[in-house]
This record gives sequence, C-alpha cells and structure tokens, in this order.
Amino acid sequence: MNKRRMDIINDLANLERTSTLAVLTEKYGVSTRTIRSDLGAINEILEKGGLSPVELRRGGEIHCGLDFVGILELVDVEDYYEYRLSREERIRIAATLMVQSADYITLSAIAEHLFVSRATVIEDLDEIKNLIRRGGLEVISSPNKGQRVVGKESAKRLFLLDLQEPERAGAGRETAKVSTQAGNRIVIQKIINEQEHVHKSYLDDASFTKISSYLGIMIDRNLMGEYMEPQPLTDSPRYRLAQDILKYICQYCQITTTEDELRFLCGFLSKCRFVRQSGYNPNIVKIQMITRQFIRSISEELELDLNMDYDFFENLSNHLESVLKQEAPFYPDSAAIREIVEDNPGVHTAVKNHLPVLRQYYSRPLSEIEIQYITIHVCAALERKKNREIVFHVAVVCHSGIGTSQLLMEKLKKHFNFQVVEVLSAHEARNLTEETADFILSTIPLKNCKLDHVVVSPMFSDEDYIRVGNKIDTLRNSRNLPSRVEEKAVTARGLLKLLKPVIYEMAPDAASGLYREVRRVVRHY
Repeated sequence: MNKRRMDIINDLANLERTSTLAVLTEKYGVSTRTIRSDLGAINEILEKGGLSPVELRRGGEIHCGLDFVGILELVDVEDYYEYRLSREERIRIAATLMVQSADYITLSAIAEHLFVSRATVIEDLDEIKNLIRRGGLEVISSPNKGQRVVGKESAKRLFLLDLQEPERAGAGRETAKVSTQAGNRIVIQKIINEQEHVHKSYLDDASFTKISSYLGIMIDRNLMGEYMEPQPLTDSPRYRLAQDILKYICQYCQITTTEDELRFLCGFLSKCRFVRQSGYNPNIVKIQMITRQFIRSISEELELDLNMDYDFFENLSNHLESVLKQEAPFYPDSAAIREIVEDNPGVHTAVKNHLPVLRQYYSRPLSEIEIQYITIHVCAALERKKNREIVFHVAVVCHSGIGTSQLLMEKLKKHFNFQVVEVLSAHEARNLTEETADFILSTIPLKNCKLDHVVVSPMFSDEDYIRVGNKIDTLRNSRNLPSRVEEKAVTARGLLKLLKPVIYEMAPDAASGLYREVRRVVRHY
C-alpha cells in the first residue's frame, strides 16, 4: 500500500463516490495503466473486507458501491506494517498526534502508533517541535508526563487543517483518522451541500473540501472539551450560512457550541471561494423544508423529540422527493409494511393528522401506500428513540465477510444499546446458547439454531430497525430476563422503585392512582 493508493482511496471515499480515470491520471501525473493497477489493488482490499468492488464503466467512469466508505476502517487496521512512512511523513503525523491530544502524550505512545522505536521518535523530536512552532504553537515537556502542545485553539485547528492539505499530508489516511470519523464526514458533507442550496451560495471544490475537513476537526475538538478562544465580532455576509451549518452540525453530530465557534466559522467561510452552480433544483430546498416541518409537527403530536435523528431526516426527505412529482411513483405493496402499520395505528393516525404540513407543497392526494411508507419511517425513528434500559447481548452472523459485519455492527451501536458478544459464521451459530447471547442478528436465515434470530439486511433498513425493536420489546416485557444483563445507573425501573414508597407514605389515600400516573410519566420520559 503506497501513498498514491491511500490518496486515491480518500478521493473516492467522498460524498459522490464517483471519479474518472482521466481525472486521477491528471491529478497524480501517472499513466492510465498505473491507475488501473492501483484500482486493482484497492479491489483486493475491498474483496478481503467483503465490500463491493470498484467498477470501471463507460467513458472511464469509476463507480464505488454505497459501502465503499468501509474501506477506511480496513486500511486503518493495517497500520504501518505494510505502509512504510518516510521521515517527513513520520514527523508530520507525530506533530499531528501531539497537537490533537488534549493532554500530555508520551514518546512511547507516538512510537507505538507509528510502529517505530522510541529512539526513532527521539531522533525526530527536534524537527517535530520545529514544525509545531512554525504553526504558532509551543511544545512543553514533562519528565513524568511526556509532551504537550500549548497555544491558541484556533492555531491548533489551523495547524491540523494545514497538515491535511493533499500536497502536505504525507499519509492522507492517518491525518483523516485523527481528524474525523467516516460517518461524521458524510453527514458534514451533506449538511454543507444542503445549506449551499438553501443560501444559494456554492463553494468551489477546494473550499468545500477545506470546510468539510475543518468541521471534522472542530467536532473532535469539541467532543474533547476543547473550544475556540474569544473571537472578534464581525459583520459578515456569511454569518447566516455559518449559523445554519453549525446548527445542524450540533444537532446531528451531538456536540454543543459557542458564539466564538460561530464567529470563527463565519470568518473561515468569508475567506472561501464561492462560485455559481448551474442546474440548481429549487425543489431540493422545498423538500428539506417540508421534511423538517413534518418532523417537528409529528414530534409534538407523539411527544417525542425526533428532530436529532439524521437518518430519519435523510430517509424521509429522500422519500418525499416523490411528493412533488405530478404522477405518483410505484411503491410495491408489502405484507410486512402492512403488518407494521397495523401494529402501530397511533403512529399511522398521527401521520395522517399532519399531512396538511405536506399539503402546502403538493397538489395531488397521497395514496394510502405512500402514507404507509411515511409511517414506516416514523416507526423506525421511534425504535431508535426508545428508552434503552437493558444492555442486550447479541451475536452477529454475516455471510458477506468481516467488512459487511463491521458495517452492520456500526449501525447497531449507533441506534441500539447492544453488546455484540460474537461475530461468527452461520454454521457456528448452532453452537450458541442462552448463556452466550440473548438473540442473534443474521443476514441469512439460520437452520438448527438454539437461539432466536432476526434476519436483517447488511445495510440495516427501516424495516430491520422495527423487526429488531419488536424482538427487544418481547425480551423486555418477558418475565424471565437474563440475570446477567446489565442496567444503566439511571433507569425508569430504578427511579420508580425509589419513588413508590415516598408516594404511598406522603399521599396514602390517593397513592394508587398517583403512582400509576407517575409511572406513566416516568416511563414515557
């Protein structure tokens, strides 16, 4: 694995997942034959990980599957056994690790990360410090703690951003890993793209990439408790754009922000290059407005906040594109869809009650099957929102290889309070017992298996969320819950256990009815 192939992987793992042979040939200054060879090597990694291969289509178009982003995890775990760093790359990555750290970091930790000796890092230390000083920062050393970088937060972020520039980031793979996770990267790009259309301000490709990278760094820094130092108040035409981008970044990436973060982003955007974009589709903004209004109204009806579920917003907005079409698209009738709707009559009624929100923007009536599909999206969001009191132990069976199973596990961890105890093949599943797991999630039907299993797709659709949610409900409501399941420190059950004696002591005459109402409110919350 050489640097060019790593850079091509990062190029392809973007929002569009398409490029051409001609573009890559010109960018890297090599022959078409060399790029084809690089793509062949990349496909070998994808095949080992059970991911879809890169395809070469007519006109030299390079098409990547929807699961291509999973390769970032596969190449990360290779570390530096196969990818040998030059001294310059080693110095840049070590400097990145130091600046990224919110506390002291030892030379041994840096050496272990780069798979070199501690002596090698000591030899590089002066150059590492010089590189950091050129970024307006200082390195302080402690004999017992290691190295720590001090300076303004803005200087640290700009330093990290500078090392991600393609011509400077010696190992594109590693700087990407310490800056932002693949999942957040995709969400960031979609939010920027959406707000470009809302504000009719379109970044050129270089500025789009730079803003995406900066926001990834900002998210990680905020999650570490590191925030921007005080920034001057400026009157910028990009303030509203920065405000809306940051609003949705906070909402979907689960961070909090400050006015100084907003001012810095505003100044950053003011320095970017904006171009006009042809082929603008005004329906994009309309669909996004419809979706957010509908989610807000349905949240109020159901008394559950679904506004922070980006999967819900994305899936529903994609579905509602059909609403603005003059002719109703074809939706396959499905017994599974009907069953879910019948099991959730309250949600179906709530969706019908809030169709006027959608009716502002379309002229034709929605068919029953269209309404049912909207109901499915809401039901899936509710499953993700459910209170997760019990940590269920699950085993994962995936027939497509470890890459697909890793993708499925990431989906599970994002939306369910699961502890994945085993990832195994179908023939091994028959040996699992109740002492090992509560149930199995499998991408294929299992035969002769002692444990219950739920069949799901590797990409984990909304219908899968609901099926798994039903299995959780069955286990949660059973009287024979496994004795080994763990509980969070604060649960509805634990809180009610403390409240019940207080209610019966303080209001004995009304205790029974009062306790029932308190129990309803607590469990609903």
